[in-house]
Amino acid sequence: MAGGSVLAAEFAALNESIIAFTRGASPLEWRQTCVDENWAVGGVIRHIAAGYVTAVQWVDGFLEGKPIPIVQDEIDLKNHLHAAEYAKATMPQTIDLLVADGASVVRLIGGLSEEQLAISHQVLPGREITTAQLVKILIRHSQAHFDSARGALSPR
Repeated sequence: MAGGSVLAAEFAALNESIIAFTRGASPLEWRQTCVDENWAVGGVIRHIAAGYVTAVQWVDGFLEGKPIPIVQDEIDLKNHLHAAEYAKATMPQTIDLLVADGASVVRLIGGLSEEQLAISHQVLPGREITTAQLVKILIRHSQAHFDSARGALSPR
């Protein structure tokens, strides 16, 4: 596999696991609280799906040389404001977003060339990352929240 194919396959496998988990959750489980975020499982899964849209915007912008808006206080505030909205997300709506937006991420990542994956930009003072590292951050972010959601339902 060349270019972003390996990363796309890793992301796709994770997204499929998240979709399967979501489909298997009961309405009561959907409302269980995740300790790490203090949000309902449904809100955490919806947050993961919202991250896919952000990821596409950030990767596209990164490739164009635009700065990524990584200001932790702003991200925390945005997440806090969205927490109530995400808590109201239904399973079918969330699954639809995971499927559609997940497919967009897979297409984007899978289409990246080795040269695009190696593009490097400063994201914080004194901190540069490559496109490949940015994609890995997306995968780790999604995995961490997924682990939290699963943990809220363990043993399942």
